[in-house]
Amino acid sequence: MWPRYFEILLGLWLVVSPEIYGHAAELQALAASERVTGAAIVIASVLSFWRRTESAHFASGAIALLLAAYGWLSFPRPGPPPVQNDITVAVVVLMFFLLPNRASQPPESWRKHRQVRG
Repeated sequence: MWPRYFEILLGLWLVVSPEIYGHAAELQALAASERVTGAAIVIASVLSFWRRTESAHFASGAIALLLAAYGWLSFPRPGPPPVQNDITVAVVVLMFFLLPNRASQPPESWRKHRQVRG
């Protein structure tokens, strides 16, 4: 479950980053976008802890794609620091959402084999 913890931390970073960067008046839409996407990533990652909704972390990937696309297409490059932060966080979330919930455990077939033997 360790990848979900990192996704939660990255989502929380997105929620607080508008306060840290102090977005200018013209970037208020970006600040709202960061808060919403950060909260959505946290919710999707927390939902992944339950067996019934364990694949909810795939929503984090879709949210990260939208965040990166918004930052890339809405501002000229290289863009202000908050936009660069959003794109960087989106890329990192995209790397973590691909990892399975039980990434630190052996595959299911190995665990079944070990239960039969042991």
